[in-house]
Order: sequence, then structure tokens, then C-alpha cells
Amino acid sequence: MTEASIQGHGSAKRLLAHTPFSSVSHCPSRTPRFTNASVSRRLVASTRASRKQPEEEEHDYAGLLKKTWKIFSLSPLYKFKPSKVCLTKYERSLDVAFSQVKTQGWSTETFGNEKTFFSLYEGLNFNHNDAQAVQIQVVEKSDSGGQGSIVLNALLICVDLDGSPVPDHLSNSFTYYPVILISGNKARTDVLLNWLEQHFDCQTSHVCFSNNDLRWMLGMWSSQAVAMKAFPVLLQYSLADLCDGISTIDCKFEAAFCSELWERLNGSAFSREAVNEAEVNKFVTALEEHLEYTMHIMFSKLCLSEVGTSVAYVSSQGKLKLFSNSGVFPALHLICEIVKDRFQDIHYTLT
Repeated sequence: MTEASIQGHGSAKRLLAHTPFSSVSHCPSRTPRFTNASVSRRLVASTRASRKQPEEEEHDYAGLLKKTWKIFSLSPLYKFKPSKVCLTKYERSLDVAFSQVKTQGWSTETFGNEKTFFSLYEGLNFNHNDAQAVQIQVVEKSDSGGQGSIVLNALLICVDLDGSPVPDHLSNSFTYYPVILISGNKARTDVLLNWLEQHFDCQTSHVCFSNNDLRWMLGMWSSQAVAMKAFPVLLQYSLADLCDGISTIDCKFEAAFCSELWERLNGSAFSREAVNEAEVNKFVTALEEHLEYTMHIMFSKLCLSEVGTSVAYVSSQGKLKLFSNSGVFPALHLICEIVKDRFQDIHYTLT
């Protein structure tokens, strides 16, 4: 039912305040206090019509599953338009950004002959207020003139938000994507993020998740029905600065056990629309009490550094891996809500 293992040890950007949202934070080291987080979160899409009926085919999220993504947050983008004409213009602009980097002394091993492609990504809009998801692909062309290979993938997403930080009177000027998922090396990622900041007067930031965020993910995703060969549920605890020579403790449960435990504690989540913080805490506390009884370690005093379920694995450092089409909505909706709540908790002045 459970297993555990112990493992050993193994640039801020300056923004110009042009819009109300680009001036959200002038101090990169500042850690805002997120006091306005919601006490309940949805398990299903807000629009009833967007729910998948039993006879409908499940959407195929090509290229999104079983890939490691890094999560970054975005403030609202000024004058960004997800239209075909504008996306073509953005392709040319980002191509120029990559070509300029190569003239600044970067080695050819870091950058090659890059070509960028922008396109609309289907299946991630569950609410008519959501901005259409946009996929950005960077392809490195081969010297032989072949098709080339994709060296960076990125997705601008807004998945069924409960409210937006952009007031109605500014909605025509700003497009809000709380999250951009990126799969690619750091150098190309920096080029893309710098380009977004310079052209749409926004702020980008690498997302890190708190212990409370990871508890929410663990509870909500473990409550979902699981397949016969589901991935185990993982609780990884950090021992940084607590124990010399040991960095983490990994604890694993069978997914079916966690689903059954949730149902015994809180009732079935199959027909429910939302769960609340008390239910999440009750579930995670029960898991930790079981671990404390069997291992004699006070897990409730430690902080989670990674959680994994049959829906997704995510780390406190903002790395994400999705496993199933059915898990895309619950995973990305929760992540978007967490990031949005953080942004809204930072005070700014709108004119």
C-alpha cells in the first residue's frame, strides 16, 4: 500500500512601468503574502455545456502529455491579440529576437538557425471569458535543409478562471494568460520571456509552489477516479537545512487506496463540482498520520517539495508533468487559479 525512500543531496529582469500591470512588482526578491486564496476550488468546468458527456470522445491533447514543463506566470499582456494576422506578425518579431541574440556572442551550440511558429491550441478553453490558448514552437532548421527539430515548446494558457484581475474597462487593451508552460533550454526560454516583456509590457516570473499549494494539488487530484494501472501517489518531503546528507524523503501510496481514503473521509468526488480547504486538509492529514505511525517521522512538521498523482506530478520548483487527457483540466485549472490568486493579492493602481 505504501513505500518510502530517502534520497541524498545531489536573472532577474528589470521592467519599465508603462502600464498598470507592468509595475506590479519592482523588487524581484519580494515575496508577497497570499492571504486572499480561495477556500474552495472547482473540480469541473464552470460552464455546464463544456462538460464531457459519456458518449463524447475525449479531447486529445497532442504534445502536452508526458513531457516535463516549467511553469511561469504572466501579468496581463498589453495589446496582445490571438488572431491569425497578429500571430504571424509575432512570429516575425520573435525570429528577429533570436537572430539578434546570435550576434551578441552566443555560441552556435546554444543557438542555431531558429524559426518560430505561433498557433491557436484547441481544447483548453472551458469558459467564453478565457483567452484562446496559444502555442509557440521554436524549430531549429538543419544545415541540410531538412524539416528541422522542435527545440522549444510553449503554451500560453488561461483555463476557466473564476474572475480576472483585468477590469472590464481595460479588457480591450489587455489579454490575461496567468500561466505559460515552457519545455526547452534556459537560453531560449530567456529569449522568449524577454521578448514577451519587451513587446507586451508584462512581467514574467518563474512559479514556485508553497506547501499549501502542493497540499491542494495532492488532495484534489487524488480524489479523482483512477485507472487500473494508475501512477502511484507520491509525497516528497524536503529535508533541506534539517539533516546533513539527506535531501528528501519519498513516500508512495497506491492510487486506488488514496481515492478510497478520500471517499471515506469526504464522500465521492465523482458528482461534485468543488472541494474545500477543510476536506483537503483532512485528507492530507490522514495520509501524514499514517506515515507518522509507520515511520515515526513527524511529516506534518515538514514541507512538501513534490507531489504526484495519476493526474500529474508537480514540484515546488514549478516543474509539471501531465499523464492523461482527462487530467488536463483539473491540473491546469488549479494551477491557473493558484497563480491568479497570487497576482490579485499584490496591490496595484489602475487608472
